[in-house]
Amino acid sequence: MNLSAKQAVILLVGLLAVTGAVTGSPQPQRRELQPSSSREQPRFLSRGQTFREVIGETLVLPCDVQDLGSYVILWRRGTVVLTAGNLMITRDERFRLIDGFNLEIRNVRPQDAGDYVCSIGSAENKEQTHTLEILVPPVIRGQPAGGSVTARKGGSVTLECKASGNPVPTITWSKKGASVTGRENIVEGFSLTLEQVDRRQAGAYQCSANNGVGPPATFDITLNVLYPPEIEVERSWVHSGEGYEAQLVCIVHAEPPATVQWYHESILLDPTERRSIDTRGAKHILSIRGVRSENFGNYSCVADNSLGRAKKYMELSGKFTRTTS
Repeated sequence: MNLSAKQAVILLVGLLAVTGAVTGSPQPQRRELQPSSSREQPRFLSRGQTFREVIGETLVLPCDVQDLGSYVILWRRGTVVLTAGNLMITRDERFRLIDGFNLEIRNVRPQDAGDYVCSIGSAENKEQTHTLEILVPPVIRGQPAGGSVTARKGGSVTLECKASGNPVPTITWSKKGASVTGRENIVEGFSLTLEQVDRRQAGAYQCSANNGVGPPATFDITLNVLYPPEIEVERSWVHSGEGYEAQLVCIVHAEPPATVQWYHESILLDPTERRSIDTRGAKHILSIRGVRSENFGNYSCVADNSLGRAKKYMELSGKFTRTTS
């Protein structure tokens, strides 16, 4: 039930009249409801304030009046009357009067924000206004919502996060275990655009929304970069001797993962009793036990995936120094 201030006063006076008739008490004459000009006029001891409360909290809006006499105090929000005298007009049970005419609001919500007016129904129509601002912790959502995005090497990609809250949150970006752009560890803004991406930019990015109300809200986005194989060799020239062991190592990066094969001269190598081929993460290791003279020469590791092929050469030599032409 929403009442105007005038309607609320009429309702209150009517209720008081009915109560007097039921109890048998004499009805007050009309002139007795009007205070004489010689009486002290009511005045506010409290003052209008701005309240900033976190959502879910309880607050009290003060309305402390001296010399109220027979005047009626109304609380209203806009044109909607909340209380008239000691009567609760609003049906919202979160509202109540405490310690006189102070208005308590429990479990405040974003829609409770606005101006609240405590008024004295006197000839001067005195009013006191409190402004309520509801502080809301940040909520964040990322794009894509699944938290994963894929780009090809050399292309560009944009990661986005949107946040809500009061005050408006600030959004920052960071990359787990590395800088965001290669130069900056933190970047501010609702979006992050990466140009000419390569494998070093793949990984987990985090956007964080902070407005000083509660802890920051975060969202993680994983960037997958597709690229053809890239090969490094630990040593392009490996020395060994007959009867000893030799190891040749290729470090292969590729997405999707590559298939790696080893060649001696132009012959594809398979594991044997004296030759093993192992993979340890990005490392691909060709081990030769009991090296023989026919094992010396040129080796290559070849990596293939759906995006391309790469090859690197190494030389296994029995000489102590590498010769150059």
